Amino acid sequence: MKFLVDVFKNSEVFNSLEKAVVRGGSVCATGLSAVHKAHIIYSLCCRKSTTAFCVASDEREAQTICNDLASMGMRAYFYPERDFNFRDIQSASREYEHARLKVLLKLIDGECDVVVSCIDAASQFTVPKEFLRDCVLTLKEGLEISIEKAVRTLTLLGYERFDAVEGSGQFSVRGGILDFFMPDAENPVRAEFWGDEITDLSFFDIDTQRRGEKAGEIRLSPSAEVIIEDRTALADKIENLAKGVRGKKAPQVKETLLSEADSIRSGAMLSNTDKFIPLIYDKAETLFDYLDRDTLIFTSEFNNISERGRAMDFRNEETVKSAFEDGILCRGLDKYSLTFAECVDIFTSHGIVMLEGFVHGSTTIPLRKIVSFSAKQLSVWNGSYKQLEEDLNGMLTAESCGVVLAGTDKAAKNLCDSLRNDGIPAQYADKLSEIKKNALFVLPGTLSAGFEYPLEKFFIITQGHISYVPKKKARKKTSKDSREVYSLSELSQGDYVVHSVHGIGIFGGIRKIDTHGIVKDYIKIEYAKGDVLYVPVTQLDMVAKYIGPSENSRVRLNKLGSQDWQKAKSRVKASVKDIAKELIALYSARMKAKGYAFSQDNEWQHDFEAKFEYEETPDQLRCCDEIKKDMQKTSPMDRLLCGDVGFGKTEVALRAAFKCVADSKQCALLCPTTILAWQHYQTVCKRFEGYPIRIELLSRFRTAKQQKETIEKLKRGEVDLVVGTHRLVQKDVEFRDLGLAIIDEEQRFGVAQKERFKELCKNVDVLTLSATPIPRTLNMAMSGLRDMSVIEEAPRNRQPVQTYVLEHDDAVINEAIRKELRRGGQVFYLHNDVATIESCASRILEAVPEAKIAIGHGKMKEHELHNFFMQA
Repeated sequence: MKFLVDVFKNSEVFNSLEKAVVRGGSVCATGLSAVHKAHIIYSLCCRKSTTAFCVASDEREAQTICNDLASMGMRAYFYPERDFNFRDIQSASREYEHARLKVLLKLIDGECDVVVSCIDAASQFTVPKEFLRDCVLTLKEGLEISIEKAVRTLTLLGYERFDAVEGSGQFSVRGGILDFFMPDAENPVRAEFWGDEITDLSFFDIDTQRRGEKAGEIRLSPSAEVIIEDRTALADKIENLAKGVRGKKAPQVKETLLSEADSIRSGAMLSNTDKFIPLIYDKAETLFDYLDRDTLIFTSEFNNISERGRAMDFRNEETVKSAFEDGILCRGLDKYSLTFAECVDIFTSHGIVMLEGFVHGSTTIPLRKIVSFSAKQLSVWNGSYKQLEEDLNGMLTAESCGVVLAGTDKAAKNLCDSLRNDGIPAQYADKLSEIKKNALFVLPGTLSAGFEYPLEKFFIITQGHISYVPKKKARKKTSKDSREVYSLSELSQGDYVVHSVHGIGIFGGIRKIDTHGIVKDYIKIEYAKGDVLYVPVTQLDMVAKYIGPSENSRVRLNKLGSQDWQKAKSRVKASVKDIAKELIALYSARMKAKGYAFSQDNEWQHDFEAKFEYEETPDQLRCCDEIKKDMQKTSPMDRLLCGDVGFGKTEVALRAAFKCVADSKQCALLCPTTILAWQHYQTVCKRFEGYPIRIELLSRFRTAKQQKETIEKLKRGEVDLVVGTHRLVQKDVEFRDLGLAIIDEEQRFGVAQKERFKELCKNVDVLTLSATPIPRTLNMAMSGLRDMSVIEEAPRNRQPVQTYVLEHDDAVINEAIRKELRRGGQVFYLHNDVATIESCASRILEAVPEAKIAIGHGKMKEHELHNFFMQA
């Protein structure tokens, strides 16, 4: 968007700001919102032909500014904060660390125009710039390097070995094939070796594992910010540090340090190498050290940054203090980031451009100049053509210039034609280099908001949210430890088990039995009447853990030699056959039945979808189209919508629900739990706000009187959309004209419950949502009995979940809770026993007295559970 620089061509305020921006001097610009700040950064960088670094007040603002700058055409990257790990844990996710490394490598290669971050992320120590530059290894076809040396290099650079590469920072070896996935790459790389020579170097698809286009020359970059180059030297430093430890915790600290030194010297992989940053790097550096001398540093809302910086100092001090008390850290291992005062010194010496919304009082940094912009932020255009036409008629004059960002190229062309037909002099422009008076340009692209400069007589109206920069498909990272593998470790003595031949018994442990001079391990299973069965461990596949229902924790045991177990299996098989016959008949009837063909999308539908506050992924839009096409057919829809948690299944379902209601049909949303039904009800009410749609909830959160009134309204057609639990499938519930049934988390319903609901609605469209469909449902989808839509792409800017696997440790849990509370967040603690949940809450409150704790569980009464959610 080069025309944006042209906006300030004759601006006295901007020209005054530009002249005042010099190295070593700080200036302030006020009257700016987030989108204006992005515009100022873009314009100054273009005018001065330099790069930029922006410190935002929080992550949300940082993402907004970064996305706007990317939409304007800059190579903009967000640099996140990461958690330092000082404790020994089994496994931890490293998405944030990989994101940071990607930005650092882009800075080294000169492939980054602007970095946006927060003060706590920018101040954290990381791998020094020159050290990172030296770590990069170039690979290409014909290079002489053994596969063993390549594996050692990958291990040194922090890559983890897996059976198959499924995520960033992983590698695998299969014969002469080496696969690896670099943090700054979009696809993994496959290197094929013949002896000690690389004969082929190509990218490959992570889903199909098939090789794709040639990779050419590859720069193998590190996968960790903490790289141990010389293990012996580090072990020596740790041992020397241990000798000088003093204080109450000295014996514990010494023992821990010496043990870790031995592990490092032996070549073992430690999960807590972060704690040794002060010893590994002679001079630990931060993001500030990666910036060029001429890089412009911007701050957004400096007062808020100052508050965040002081909170950062307090949080870091408390974290180190807690680790000292637990014997984890000691003197010499106690600093992992700059203080806010040190950051201010960098700002002062380098010079910054403060971008502010309002004029504030004095700051800790002396200012050379303060300029005030006359700028307005415009609301995002919701897609209503009539509203756009009214806005343009009021804003476009003979002296002004306007730009409308319409999203896609096709939408921009269509909008331009519509405006011309209505007498508005609109001009389509794929790329616009300069602007002129009395002109309206329609372009593809979007920003987070529109904006106007009254003095410059310029305005931008934008549709939707950031969609200019394509988002990579998020890959789900898995760990070898996370795969479900049945083993004896899952059984404890006294557990109920099921033998496929002899039935239910009690696991009595493992016994060594000598048979004809050969000692083997056997599983002991105790049955009724004192019978005992010994099963060889080689027949472990015949034994399963009992997961069925029990009354008062008592399960009826089978007797060896009796026919009870065989009769029970026969009854189940017969029941399964009966259900299968019913299902075949049901689906056959549904396929032959004539349903209601919904009409094409109307203006209300477009308006409803345009008001979605986030950017849809291509997968979401594709699934919406597939569902709408099914709904517009005369045959009843039966579609499975599958996607991971947080991938946007609910929004797709609500668009289908709106389409149903817009045709004067009723819609039912069936949920497996009272809590989920309540959450969906809140979401639906908020999403459908402003439309004449009557919404009701049918669950135990409603009194018997309220439920009766809702059921009567459903019969009379006075309810358009009902959200409910199993209560919806009871016999007294009738609909006047049901058009669409949505079943959420279908795997948590019984077969009879789900199919009864469909039996009542043989000619009704059915949409089933699931993140983890059960095998029966998946088989139906794969065999063609049911249609399936899949959402594989995560929403844009979805924050990765940081996962840590470790043994239960109260100190770690309490510190994690304190850290989240200091951040201003909330904590969800999942306990596995209602009987002891009160004592668990008491222990947490005693350890973290500043926390306000609310307890909720499924055995609570309706009003208690409702109050819990209102309190949380």
